[in-house]
Order: sequence, then C-alpha cells, then structure tokens
Amino acid sequence: MTHTKDNAVLHFMKEIRPVASSWLLIYFNLSQLKPSNQTSAMMMQAKQYLEKCLTEHLSSVFLLENNDLIAFVQNVGLLKLEKFVNELRKIFSEDPLTIVTVGKDNFYQTFHMGQSFDALFERIQNMSPIIPKMDLSQHIPLDSAPILPFDLLVRLQNSLKQADISNFIRKQPICWMDSTKIVPKRLGYEYFLSLDGIEEVINSHTHLITDFALFKYLSVLFDKKMLTFLLDINKRIDPKQHFHINLNLRTVVSKEFFEFHNHVNREFVVEIDRTDVLWDLQGFHFACDFLKSYRHRVCLDLIQGPNLKVFSHLELNCDYYKVIANNDLFEHFKEDFQEFVNTVTPDKIILARCESIQIIHNALEMGITQFQGFLIDNVLRQDKKSLQQIAPISPSPTIHP
Repeated sequence: MTHTKDNAVLHFMKEIRPVASSWLLIYFNLSQLKPSNQTSAMMMQAKQYLEKCLTEHLSSVFLLENNDLIAFVQNVGLLKLEKFVNELRKIFSEDPLTIVTVGKDNFYQTFHMGQSFDALFERIQNMSPIIPKMDLSQHIPLDSAPILPFDLLVRLQNSLKQADISNFIRKQPICWMDSTKIVPKRLGYEYFLSLDGIEEVINSHTHLITDFALFKYLSVLFDKKMLTFLLDINKRIDPKQHFHINLNLRTVVSKEFFEFHNHVNREFVVEIDRTDVLWDLQGFHFACDFLKSYRHRVCLDLIQGPNLKVFSHLELNCDYYKVIANNDLFEHFKEDFQEFVNTVTPDKIILARCESIQIIHNALEMGITQFQGFLIDNVLRQDKKSLQQIAPISPSPTIHP
C-alpha cells in the first residue's frame, strides 16, 4: 500500500486545528522498546488498551509504522492522563524504556497542541514514511489470544463462566421526538453490558488488572451470557418496541448468536462498535449481509466528531448510526456533522448521551428525531410530558444544510 504525507494523523490535526488549544498530544516512544516487546500483537494491545482508557474523552489514537503511538485527547486533566500513561506502562513493565529516572521519562512526551501546533504538524509531516498502520492484516486476529500466561487466562475464563453478570446488564430507552413539543416517545431499549461491572467481576475473581485486548478476547464469553439473559426475558419485551443489542462483531457470526436468533423469533437491531468496523471492514460487511438476510438491522455505534469524515465516505449501508452528543459536535464539528447527516439521512441518526436540552434542540433543527441519554431517562422516570418541563430551550445558532 502506498501512503502519502496527507495521512490520517495530519488529516486529524487539520480537523482539530480551530480548537487546538483544548487538545493534548501524547507521544509514546514504543519504537525504543526491546525488539521482543514490539511484536504486532503487543503493539495492537497497547493501542487498544489506550483507546479503552480514553473512551470517556474525545480522543483519537494512531499506531505508526515505526511502532510509536500517538494519542490526541481533549480536555483531560494531567493527573488523569498520568494514570492512563502508567496503566499503559504496565504492559511493558519489564522493559528498560518504562523506567523513570530523575527528571527523565523516555516512555512518552506530552505536548499542548495550542502552544506548539505548527511545530508538531511539521514534525509529523516530516516523519514520512512513518505513517499510521492501515493494513488490516497487521491487526490482532479476532480469534487470537491476548498476551497472558496460559494458567492465568484459563483461570480467568473459568471464573467468568461461573460469574453471574446479570446484575451488570443495562437497558436504556431510545426515544423519538419532534420539534413541536419535544415530548419523548419511547421506541424501545438498548441492552448492553456495563464494562465497569465486568471489571469488578474479573478483579474479584482473579485479582488481575485487565486491559482492552483481554476484554476483546473474552468478549464472546460476555456476549454469550447476555444473549442467554435476553433469551430468558424475551417474552416480557414488548414485540412492538425496538430491541437493540450491543454486541461485538465476532459474536454476530457465532453459533450462539444464530441459536439466539432462532429462539427469540423477532426482528432486532444489533449495535456494533466503530472500532470493530475499522479493524475488520470486510468482516463488518459480511456481518451486515448476514443480519439483513434475516431481516435484522445494524447500528454503527460510538461515532464521535473527529470520526465523522471517515464514516461519511465509507459505504457501510447501516440502518442506524449512533453519534455521541456533546457541544463540540454542533460547534467545532458542525459542518462535518451536517455533511454526515445529509449523507446517511437524518432518520438514520440516533443521538446518544444527550445531557442538555440545547443539544437536542440543535439536533431537531437538523431533522434528527431519535435520541438517547440521561436527560431523557430523567424525563421518563419523572413522568414528565416534555423536556421543556426540565429545562428551558435557549436560542441556538442556525445550522445550515
């Protein structure tokens, strides 16, 4: 594959330049690790773990061709950032690079984008051909094991087989609204596993500090348990309401999922994380065709502002696209979001994590009618007829198509 200097890292930097003052760049010098610690699997494990750490923040992570790792993070405190770095450091704890000496840490550097944007842009531009890895063959195969001692992995698997995770299965309503009364009408529920709860189960049984690669490997176990739980409660779920299940890509093509499909005897929506799509685009297309052949629908989950341009140009043919809501979406990424909405059409957008009435109002102006989030949960819980009873709508900037 031939790459140019106009690569994904530089493209991302151009996108965030108007708001660079709120972003940090963290550069991990993983190319300086011992060669035995730079296997493709270990590099991808580090990238996946860092992405997992930064889930709650607007962020993007890139693994470079020389095995260095770059993370862009918005609005994160330095103390929390140091915690993420130290967790990543543990993956390579036996490598000399991770040792901190007085006044010197060769493992990583942090840069304030607003203070040194041009210098950083030029530095990365001049690193060609050190560019982000795009070849899917470099990724960890979905059926490969994380890098753990075999006895610990077996102990962890056995513990999870015995663990009751039903208490960590969550459901959240997905609602329809229009701009006239802003009255949420429940369309259905999304069912998903709380990762925080799963981490509690793992730690209480194995005393391990887990990482994202490990979660990826064990995700089928989690999904199997959730499918069993949903099968038990299926008769109590209103057949007229939407039924969303958050699953990993690998689970969708498993024998257990096919058995679940046969027993529930209803159509449902499968939500698949955007990272699954980027790691295995061909597998995602196969899963979509498989699901749609049985009249199920597909939702691409966890799209963020910096990802909008990528997914605008991928012909994924999903039924729904779940976009994470925040103020930046309607300010700094407003044009990208409008282009995305125009491309996939407003009726396919589900705006998630809605925590302000202003965000909902802005989305309604764009023609979006499906919403999810704690604000809406509170309205339904308090039996309010309208979001206007919770908070007033202030004037919003006009959003042009």
